[in-house]
Amino acid sequence: MSTHTLFCSVISSEGEIQELDRREMDHIFKIFRARVGDEVRLLDGKGTIGLGVVEDKKIVRVKEVRIQEKVGFPLKLYCALPRKAKFDT
Repeated sequence: MSTHTLFCSVISSEGEIQELDRREMDHIFKIFRARVGDEVRLLDGKGTIGLGVVEDKKIVRVKEVRIQEKVGFPLKLYCALPRKAKFDT
């Protein structure tokens, strides 16, 4: 068994069937070739992580849902200054 990761805008509750986007569904079943019993990690981009399992007829059932705490350090980005000629314009 292998674990695949998918994006879902909304993750269903534990025990419910997860609605997948058409693009994500094609990706997991055509590209990853997921089979019955494979585990699937579901991410919503907001800190919610779901763990599901593939069932018959391309259905993903959510087994567990948890919320990931946000990291407490700030992110700083720096930009390099352009050369003098480009900097003047």
